[in-house]
Amino acid sequence: MSDEGSPSGPGVGAEPTVAERSAPSIVEGSGLESSLVALMAERDAARQALLAAHRRALLAEHRGTIVEALVQGDSVEALDASVAQAREAHARIAEQLRAEAAAAVPVGNPPRAQPSLEGLSPQAKIAEALRRK
Repeated sequence: MSDEGSPSGPGVGAEPTVAERSAPSIVEGSGLESSLVALMAERDAARQALLAAHRRALLAEHRGTIVEALVQGDSVEALDASVAQAREAHARIAEQLRAEAAAAVPVGNPPRAQPSLEGLSPQAKIAEALRRK
């Protein structure tokens, strides 16, 4: 740095070269910019289509073993990694549901209360008694 506080050295603060000054005008003037924008949009659309197809393939491959809403990402690697998280979430949810179901219905234990026979006709009461034996 010089005493005045401005940077010094080769190329610092110098005028842009002819190539640097003419490059933006060449891109803007020849329609290359619009072509570049169109190509970038096409590339992005193709990338999104690829990701959507890969996600559909992962969902089909792992159907019933993952939480489908958790399979998401902005790259193939991110989609693949989210499958592991979705599988773990599915396993946790399934285990919770199994535990709740096991606690709610005891296996092999008949109901303690007998069905009410008050509204039945005499023939229905006899039929019920015969069914129990």
